[in-house]
Amino acid sequence: MGKKQRSMISFGKPKYNDYRFTKYINQNLNEAMSKDYAEAMPGIVKGADGKNYIETPSSVPFAFQLDGMRGQYGGQYRQLESATITDKLPTYTDKSGKTRTAVLDTTKSEGWVDNGDGTVTKTFKADASNNPAAYHQEFMTKIKDTSYLYLKFPDLVLEKDQTLKDVLSKDLTNTGSIVGIPANRGEGEPDITAEDSLIFRLTSRDLEGAGSFAKRADGDVYDSTEYKSANYKWYLNFANNTPSPQKNFVFYDETVDPRLKFTKIDYSRLMEGSYGIGKQIHTIVKRIILTMEDGSTKEIQSEADKDGNGLIDLTKYGTVVGWRMEMKDDFVLKSGQGIRLNTYTSFKDPEKTRYDENDATKNEFKNTGRVTYQTQSNVAKDQTSDWTFKLIPLKESFEISKTTDYNDVRYTDGENIRFGLMATKVVLDPDKNYGDLRIIDLYDPNTLKVDF
Repeated sequence: MGKKQRSMISFGKPKYNDYRFTKYINQNLNEAMSKDYAEAMPGIVKGADGKNYIETPSSVPFAFQLDGMRGQYGGQYRQLESATITDKLPTYTDKSGKTRTAVLDTTKSEGWVDNGDGTVTKTFKADASNNPAAYHQEFMTKIKDTSYLYLKFPDLVLEKDQTLKDVLSKDLTNTGSIVGIPANRGEGEPDITAEDSLIFRLTSRDLEGAGSFAKRADGDVYDSTEYKSANYKWYLNFANNTPSPQKNFVFYDETVDPRLKFTKIDYSRLMEGSYGIGKQIHTIVKRIILTMEDGSTKEIQSEADKDGNGLIDLTKYGTVVGWRMEMKDDFVLKSGQGIRLNTYTSFKDPEKTRYDENDATKNEFKNTGRVTYQTQSNVAKDQTSDWTFKLIPLKESFEISKTTDYNDVRYTDGENIRFGLMATKVVLDPDKNYGDLRIIDLYDPNTLKVDF
């Protein structure tokens, strides 16, 4: 009898997606800031002896992102216990013709260390978590949110821009790299490494400009008491689409049609790019000033629901005809971030405010929003935006649409057919009692058998 053969089991090494490391200028919320020749403002430029140089440098922010974050979390990225970013500081020629190295702004660059060899480093440590997906995602977010590096370029000489008249600019290159330490590293397992270089442009062009501010609303209102008594939603949307941070924000909603009153304000999180995933707005509100119908004012504090989202019932304070919201003095809205506030109105007298058949202007209800703030260099900005809804007559309608799951398939006898009934273009008067309103499906019992 021959010897029994042993089965050999071999285990291959797990395969992980490669991390992607990206360097940004100004902020890391907008992909455009990671592209070559993205611009930044380096400070006040002064000309002397035929040379244009930065006389008073201001800090230029850089930031990083490690993906991972926008990819899949199902174990496809090797988890890290820590990561260290090293930035090779750019070099440039100063007004005396000497080669200089960018200067680390230690007052703003939290956690960054100048190594004295033309590089700076910062180490990030992952926070403990029993949830592997949360552990990974939170660490990627921690790097993204706290990797800001601020550099100055004193006496850097700028040159005439090749395409823009009366503009000075200088292109420099900056390289960042990262070394990640795998969590529970296996024997012989290497570090995770990645690198990214960015050609950025320092310019004398004024990039601060103004953010984008818009007032919008839900649509028109039917001339029905219940519709006019309901909360009507308005949107105040502000986005900092400039490369520089903005501060000292005050939002105003104090110019509304006198036939309306404010009933509610709500708000959730700061926008970061296209997503409302930033800091909760409730935490950055300094105070809210209400304007009452008699002209008096009341100061109130921001209120929040159980999830920390801002939610204020204004009706408990009386008839509110305007409000303004002041953000905290130390709040700064970074480039790429935005603020969205929702405010609600209803008609003061829904019974007597009726659709006017003779004067169309009386059916229009206008609301103007306003925001004031300052740019990084303390330039005051003041923007307004308005929106108008109309009171429209209520014309009742009710249509029914009937479909099958597959309209293009010809069914034969004996097959199951699933029909769908849908009510469309439904406009009903909530002040009316329609009694036993129902949808009736008519079918031929000699052809179809209903299976409920």
